[in-house]
Formats: sequence, structure tokens, C-alpha cells
Amino acid sequence: MEYSSQMSEAHKRQHRKKWSSCFGYRLWAIFGLLLVWVTPAAGTPYQARIVNGLNTSDFPATGALLVGNDAGSATSWCSGTLIGCNTFLTAAHCVEGNSNPAGYFVYFQHAGTFSVTSMATHPSYFFPEADVAVLSLGETVTGIEPIPLNDIDPNNHIGTSGLIAGFGRSGGNRYDYGVKRWGTVQTVDCNDIGENRNQLVCWQYANPIGAPGNDSNTCNGDSGGPLFMDLGAGTTIGGITSGGNNSSCLAVDASYDVNVYNYRTFIRQHLGTDPITNCSALPAVGASTVAVTGFEGELDGGNTSANHVLTTTTPADQLRISLNSADDGFFNADLYVRQGVAATTGNNDCARDGSGPHGTCFFENAPADQWHILVKRTSGSGEYQVTATEFADTNAVCGNGIREWGEDCDGADADSCSGLCQVDCTCPAPVCGNNVVEAGETCDGASDDACPGECSSGCGCASDPCTGSGTTSKVRLTLGRLDRPDGDQSLTFTGDLEFPSGTLISLDPIATGAQVIIQDVGNNNARILDLSAQTTPIPPGATGTGCHPKDGWTVNKQGTAFTYRNKTGDFDGSPCMSGKPERLTVKFIDKRSKTGKIRFSVKAMKSALGPNLVGPFRGTIALGELASDLQTTCGDHEFAPGVCTDNIKGTTKKCR
Repeated sequence: MEYSSQMSEAHKRQHRKKWSSCFGYRLWAIFGLLLVWVTPAAGTPYQARIVNGLNTSDFPATGALLVGNDAGSATSWCSGTLIGCNTFLTAAHCVEGNSNPAGYFVYFQHAGTFSVTSMATHPSYFFPEADVAVLSLGETVTGIEPIPLNDIDPNNHIGTSGLIAGFGRSGGNRYDYGVKRWGTVQTVDCNDIGENRNQLVCWQYANPIGAPGNDSNTCNGDSGGPLFMDLGAGTTIGGITSGGNNSSCLAVDASYDVNVYNYRTFIRQHLGTDPITNCSALPAVGASTVAVTGFEGELDGGNTSANHVLTTTTPADQLRISLNSADDGFFNADLYVRQGVAATTGNNDCARDGSGPHGTCFFENAPADQWHILVKRTSGSGEYQVTATEFADTNAVCGNGIREWGEDCDGADADSCSGLCQVDCTCPAPVCGNNVVEAGETCDGASDDACPGECSSGCGCASDPCTGSGTTSKVRLTLGRLDRPDGDQSLTFTGDLEFPSGTLISLDPIATGAQVIIQDVGNNNARILDLSAQTTPIPPGATGTGCHPKDGWTVNKQGTAFTYRNKTGDFDGSPCMSGKPERLTVKFIDKRSKTGKIRFSVKAMKSALGPNLVGPFRGTIALGELASDLQTTCGDHEFAPGVCTDNIKGTTKKCR
């Protein structure tokens, strides 16, 4: 992470926290550059990291964020939590500097490894504030129940115990990344340790240290992982591991997590319609029909292999056996499994022998038997963990109204074909036009939650959100600073908006608000800027009615020029957030008395445009915040292929 040399000394001190003290080490552990130990320069913040914790195969929703080109060789980097069936929550600094989702994977002890298809970092991220990233996974995670977000302000519950979990190192001079641990902490007022109590959840790790698991701390590699809290509504994610004061992670340390309560609106926006429970008919870990067995050990030059036997007493719909091991850049262990007799490297039913520290074997319809597990060291020394998860044969009963393993649906229990379940507990072939969202459909007629009012005749969201009578001219679009991370890019969208003669359209955004949508048409109409009724429109209200004294609309004396400015990046104000300025400016100038047109200008100087811009692009502007305004007071323009040009450095796209 780089910071401006013009930052105040106070600001530098605030952020001299937890940039990994072994950041250089982590790099050469990944890339194989066995050169020198690299220590961060003075003034570099320390980013997090569990210390004095206990090894575990519990907390199934806690996963490891991996980096690499393929799942077999990807290495440990951060931690995170499953919050939707396809959605993983982690810290923004974990993906800072590389916004290409293809370079990341997510590993769960009970489910295996998953690719990442897209990422969204909070637009106001400025470590440690808004240190939030939401990742979409390439496949549904089955057998694990997502964890709900916290909706209760933890600052009203100072002194509450919380539970931390992650795949980070255990502190001091130990670099045992990749082993899953947990421990408990007790929150303190962030103001007492010099941090922002509105942005963070804090605790102190101080002498005398309590028993392992009862008095713990986070460390490098735990970043992005959860702080589980129960503030009266059951277990939720109250914090996202972010940082602390001491680079060793040992006492005395003041540690902090991002306060999920403050950023729950952003997180839910990117969670979208992803289910947050019942991810599949397969029961989740914790159910009576799911058994979990953990094995662990250490290997070195004098002890190069370990054998374990899992005895299953009932058949399983699926058996998963997974390995994760210490990831220090030297230690490597492989996994071999065989049914009935001892496994060897040459005789096995499943081998996971890649260069990475993670691997999972899957066995469908596994009989009751002895399953022999061999963990074989190939280099270095370190700890390993093996997690065996048995999903018992539930003997699904079609017609009992419960969707069980092997069934698409059962009566009313049918997420993918609600009301259409057939007598054999299968879903019929999808029929576009029956008002039921089925497999392969984004929407269907009145079932249009994914894009209200925009469902097309092909049961997909309409590519063009504007169906109003407005037309645009002299439209310009500039996408800038494309070499910078998401959240630090820029966008400018300008032009003239005109309505048919005789159409009575009022211009008063102080009363109506506005909407702006920029789409990458060539990338499945992905919205790279979405300030719409479906997400968060630009709200009405004069200056001073928003979260910052300068947030809101102003108008000139003639009532013809309106300007909206936003300093906080927060539109709904529930609760208000602070941080790096969004620097969003929207202007409307009413020139209809002279030209018949309304001039518009949108500038978002701290945008998250995404890593893979394809083009061509479409811009939409609406003179109101309601969904109905996209059918009346809007206009749009789609740039023809080839009209957008890049500068020599590839950092700017201009569309004319």
C-alpha cells in the first residue's frame, strides 16, 4: 500500500499499524524468489493477521483467500467469511494492487477450493477505514451455511466477547500461515486506543496473557477473517479483521476490525440476490446428518509422512476429505486417500499432490468403510490439518415437503421452480413467460426482483434500462486512472438531454433526486457505475441534509442550474459513513428556453470501474430517483464499437 508523501504526520501515525511485517517474505514465498528478508520501510502500516489461539476444523464458513494462477498451486494470503451461497467477505487491503479475480481462489476445509469471478471493494477504502471487499465465487458453496451480517451497533455493547478465526500466523517469529485457528477477544472503546470508534471494532491484547483460545489476537494472514459476535440476534459477523499496532502481533497490541454494521448497506448491495441460507439440498455442517472429523500433526525431515484412518459407520451421499497445511514458502505436504486399504503415493483413490498447501478429495455415494488417509511431506517442515466431512445418506423421501439431497424440489420447498415441482421431485424444463424465475433465467415477467421493471421477453434483464422518451446528444464519456486500483479510478459523463416538444418534464433534483448508470455493453451489460433505483440513487435534498455538511444539492438564483456534491460516499445515511471523499459531482443546467435541452455532467473521481473493461459503453441519465423515472424522465446513449480510444499508456478511455 502506498500513501501520499503529502499526508500529515498525524495521518501517517494513524496508519502505521499492520502492513505485514513479513510482506516481502510473503511475496517471495509465493513467487519463489529466495533472496533476502525484506522489512517494511518506516511509516508503513501493519495489516493483519490468530495468536494464542487453538487449531480448529470448526467455523466452516471461515475460509482462506488464496493467490495464484491455479487452484493446485495457489498459496495462502488472507482469510474471509462465506456470507452468501456464492459470496465471500474479506478485507479490501487483501485484494489491493491486483483487481483481477482470476488471480484469487477461496478454500474451505469442508467444501474445497473455489474460483473468484468478480470483486468489489468499498469506494471509500483508505486503510483501515472501509477496509471491505466482497468477492463472488464461480460455484455455489454447498454443505456450509453462510453467516449473517450484524445489524446492531457494537459500539453500544463495549466489553462484549467476540470470537476470531483465520488462517494467519501465530505471531512473533513464527510464519505458520495456512493453519486454521480460533480464539476469543473482548471489545474495548476504539477511542481508548486512538482509533475511530465509528469505523472499527477494537480490542487490546495485553499482559498477563490468558489461556489459549480465551485471550487471543489476530496476526498476518487473518486479514479479512471474521469477528463473530452475538449482540442479541444470534451469531453474526461483527467485524472484518483489518489491523493492529504491533507488527509481531504479541502483547502489547491494540487490534481492530472493520465495523460491519457501518458497511452493511454496501455489502448487501454486492451480495445482491445471492441466497443467504439453504445453498443446496445437501445439509450444512452442524446438521445432525453431517459428521466432521479432524486430524492434525507435524511433519519434518525425520517424520516425513502420517497415516490416519477414518471409519464411517453409515453410507454417505458425499464424503469430502480436505488438507490444509502451513504455508511458509518451504513446507509442502500432499494428500492421498484410499478406501479399505492403506493409501500410497502410487496406489490411491484420490491424490492431491500439487505444489500448493490445499487439496480436497470428493467421494460420491461413499459406502461405510475405513478410509485411509496419507499425508506425505515433500519438502520443509510444518503443521497440517485434515478435515473429513460426511454427508450421511438421508434416504430422501419425495413428497415430504422437504428438499433433500438428490431432489430438485419437494412440494413448496423449491427455490429453483417455486410452485412448479413435479411429482418425482424434479423441476420441469424452464418456460420463459410463466412468471417464475427458473434455472437459466434472471427474471420472468412479474418476478423481476433482479431488475424491477426491466425484465425482457427473453427472461433476462433488459440491456437498456431506460425506456423513456428522452434523447441525448453531444455525449462524452471518459474513464480515467485505469492503472489504479478499484475505488481510485475516475469517470466523467457529459451531454445534452432533450425531450419531445410538448412533453412537460420538470427539472428539480432537490425534490426528485437523479439516477446515473454506465454499462459495459461488451461485458454482458455490466454496470460499472450504478446510482439507480435498483441500488442507491442520487438522493433528493438540499446541501446539509446528507451525511456531510456539503452533501446535497444547490441551485442558482435563477433556478436553472443544479449541482450535487457528495463528500462521504454515503447516500442513504443509515448510518452515515466517513472516509476518503467520493468526490461525486452531478450538474444539470436547464437551457430549454434557448436550445430546448438540459445539459448534464457527472464526475465520479474515486470510482470502482472493475478490472476488465471491454466496451462499447452505454450511459443513462434520469431526472429522478424512482424506478418509474427510468420509463419517463430518462435518456441514454450507446457508443458505437470503435469510438472509444485509449491513450498511449492505456490509463484512459475516451468515448466520443
